[in-house]
Amino acid sequence: MDVQDPHFFAETLASWAGEIIEHGRSPFRKVETWPVLISETGQVRPPLVFWINRTSLMAGGIILFSENPEAEDFTTGLACARALGLRHFVTWSSQHISFWEDTSDQPQRIKTLPVRPTEKAAEGDFLPLLSEIMDELKLLAVTGAVPPADLSSHYLANLCRIPLDDSLPELTDALRRNRAEQAGAPFSTDCEDEARLKGGVTLLRLLALSAHNHLPATVQPEKLERAMELALPYLPAPLDELLAFGPSELPLEHACAVRFHHLFRRLGQLRWAHDRPKAAASLDLLIECEEHVWGSAPLPGNPPAREPLLLVNARRPRQLSGELYETADTPALLAAEAILHDLRGEPSARVSTADPAELANLPEPYVALAGSLNASPPPAANERERLRIILRTSWPMRRFSLPPRTPRWVWEFIHLIGLAADGAELHLRLPASWLYADYGQTLFELLCEQTTLDLLEHSTPATHVMHLRKTKSSEACTRLYGLGTKARRIPWRELRIAPRSFLALNLDLSEPFHHLLENGRLVFPSAHASHPDAQDVVCFARTTLGRHLWQIVSGDETFPAEKNTPERWAEKTIPLPEARILKALRELGGCSAKRLETEMAHLLDYDSSLLPASNTAPRQKPQRSKTLSAQETEEMLTALLSDGRRRFPDHYLYDYYRPQLRSYRISGPLVQKEEFLGTFELTDNEGNSINVQGEETARALILASYDCQGTIELPTDRQLISEILTRYQQDLRVLRRKFLREAHARHGKARPARQLANRLWESLGLPPWELVED
Repeated sequence: MDVQDPHFFAETLASWAGEIIEHGRSPFRKVETWPVLISETGQVRPPLVFWINRTSLMAGGIILFSENPEAEDFTTGLACARALGLRHFVTWSSQHISFWEDTSDQPQRIKTLPVRPTEKAAEGDFLPLLSEIMDELKLLAVTGAVPPADLSSHYLANLCRIPLDDSLPELTDALRRNRAEQAGAPFSTDCEDEARLKGGVTLLRLLALSAHNHLPATVQPEKLERAMELALPYLPAPLDELLAFGPSELPLEHACAVRFHHLFRRLGQLRWAHDRPKAAASLDLLIECEEHVWGSAPLPGNPPAREPLLLVNARRPRQLSGELYETADTPALLAAEAILHDLRGEPSARVSTADPAELANLPEPYVALAGSLNASPPPAANERERLRIILRTSWPMRRFSLPPRTPRWVWEFIHLIGLAADGAELHLRLPASWLYADYGQTLFELLCEQTTLDLLEHSTPATHVMHLRKTKSSEACTRLYGLGTKARRIPWRELRIAPRSFLALNLDLSEPFHHLLENGRLVFPSAHASHPDAQDVVCFARTTLGRHLWQIVSGDETFPAEKNTPERWAEKTIPLPEARILKALRELGGCSAKRLETEMAHLLDYDSSLLPASNTAPRQKPQRSKTLSAQETEEMLTALLSDGRRRFPDHYLYDYYRPQLRSYRISGPLVQKEEFLGTFELTDNEGNSINVQGEETARALILASYDCQGTIELPTDRQLISEILTRYQQDLRVLRRKFLREAHARHGKARPARQLANRLWESLGLPPWELVED
């Protein structure tokens, strides 16, 4: 057995422990490998945890693998033990197994077991050792139990995460089924993210109501959400509004309700709300742990010392106690912050809202802003129209033209600038894409017109930190901090009149090449005496310097094909060498890439070895959703059509005794060409026309023509046609819902699920769904 592989070794020990538990008399009920725990040292993952009751976070012991038995590091062991409410832990090294007790900052060794050398170990040799460890842990689990009052805030945070994590699969499946019933509705979030938010809001409701003792102790799982809904109005503001149930919120699955109900009873046993500082500390840990779902982020530095202050997607620092507004992408974050400050006895924010439209009704304009604008997908068409209306409240005299693929955060940023008071300070962390993508041009122009940029820092490859003032200053200098470049100070008046690429290059162009901009050897196309020749642009773009400039200005976008290079170069406003250097390159003719590189470095006087490697990889095709094999498709269709498939109109006429029929010859799907006074002209693929009386007859023929070839027989009685047509359309809708439910069960995202359902639908030769909907 390979004991050098900790993951394999842990899984093997867990398997043996499971057999001991199943066939022995152990108080342990489960063994888990590498669980993620919130601890005083951050997130930790012990190799093995022995559970007495995992749902109640009652652990019996943990085993850690020691890498250096001669110099034990107890930090991880102490952190894991305290996170699980234990006073002991076990370390397993190549020489010995040690049992440790947490008596102070330095734990004491209470027992040691020898271990055979690993090079001689065989599979099964460690089974007696594991059995002995489990016997020792039985006693330690009882004698080392931590009283409820001594349990750490990290223990309470881990306890709250259990129903949140365990309920995710059921909540996700429920949301997928719900989306399958709303095939045409746009969804801007993945099912899993929305499910995590549903679980998070449920947890926050439970914590808030438990803190105020508003839930009856006798409530049962199936009545838990109803009891919450009735009790929420009695919470203090703004908790009552932030935690209110939404009009289209899905109810908890029963299994999820049982888990949260168990947490409610466990919190009551531990008297969670009686130690409010500890409860607040545990909630603070949860907010930090869930920030990727709830949308919170640390403040970009110290917030401006001015009031009223607007916080955006931020956790409120404890020292802030003045006039405060809060907004966030999710109500869960605002609710969590409100509960946190309620537990601490701190004043709540004057305004808390997740709706950008509500910010237009602030008691007075904010004079300072701090927080983060999180990357977000483009809003759906109906949401874009709502955002346009919102912008009219902040910019009543202006209309913005933003591309359809503009992310939501850009709309919100423009709205926030419009709402700011004159002279307001804005300290923001935002996606770096605004400086490179097409949709960022409108935002850049607005910043140049309405604000002064004091600082721009490329803090990570994907984010910028920006300090703005909503005022125009011709004397201000902008401080720029790029990735790996030294700080620069550029007059704001120069940045305002220059293209957006000028700001990007001054931010991230390294020093050996930045001087090429300063001394005029690189010139923006608009400054050239004549329009640059397309071949000159292609020639310069072939060089490493040209590709480096492209990467900076485009945000590391894949380099365009040669035929598109001149056009894309002009769109991005990337500088070119001065005219005399372009002329010298032109005279070289079709030289090799190596000589071109050497000549360019000589003419511009730079060391090409200092340039980073350029991105020359071909453009990758976007990943498509998983394509089903023919066998998988057949299996899905067999399951979906287990009750059989009824053909229209033949099978729908079985319930009528010998109706009088009329035959229609067709050679493909029919389309409606004209209609006059109730007479409809239909045509097929070969241009043959059919004239029929009545809309129901025309519609029945059109739908039937997708599944029938040759002859279609319909009743002459138009009322009868209307009856079978209604039944057929209802059956198609039922079948469509079944297809969507199955597709959403295979895909978490709405678009791939709809695409899969459409492929299955088309494979049956059914009429297009658009016709059925009409």
